Amino acid sequence: MPRYLTEIRLGKQRQFFRDIIHDVRNQFNLRSQKRPVSHITLFGPYDTSQGYKAKYRKQRVLSNHSVVPFRVEGFSSFPDAGVVYADVQPSKQLRDLRRELASALITITYEYQSWDTDDTYDFHITIAMNLGRKRTNVLTYLRQNYDVDMRLYTQRVAALDRRQMMWEWDIP
Repeated sequence: MPRYLTEIRLGKQRQFFRDIIHDVRNQFNLRSQKRPVSHITLFGPYDTSQGYKAKYRKQRVLSNHSVVPFRVEGFSSFPDAGVVYADVQPSKQLRDLRRELASALITITYEYQSWDTDDTYDFHITIAMNLGRKRTNVLTYLRQNYDVDMRLYTQRVAALDRRQMMWEWDIP
C-alpha cells in the first residue's frame, strides 16, 4: 500500500466539514477507524525511495504559488466507489498547482494513482466512503441539510507518511 500523500489542509473550515462527517456517520450508523481530516488531495497516495528529492521538488513548486483560490459548492458522489463528497470547483491556479506537482513527482514516484497523470481531476472533500447502497440516501441527506457555497484559498499544503504529518507548507 502506498505510503505518501500531498494534500491541501483546510483552514478555519476544517471543523465545519468535520462536523458534517460526524453527522453523516451518526445519521447512517457508519463506522470508521480513521479520524476524519478534511482535505483536498493534490497528489497520491504514492511511494518513493527518494523522499528528500520529493520534498525539494514539492517545495520548489509550492514556492511559485502565492494565491490559490477554489470554491466548494454542494455535494456529489463517485457512484462506482460509493463515495460522497463536497464538490470543489478549482480555479486555474489550483489546476496548475496540481499539474505542476504531478509533473515534478511522477518521475521519482511509483505506485501512484492513475488519476495523478490525468489532465482532468475531480477535486473534492470526502464526506463518506464505502457506502454501497447508502450512497444515494447520504447524498440526499446532505443536500437537504447543508447549504455549502464557499469561496476559499489554499492556506496550507501538507505532506503525509501513512497519515502522519511529515511537513507543511504555508501558501500566503
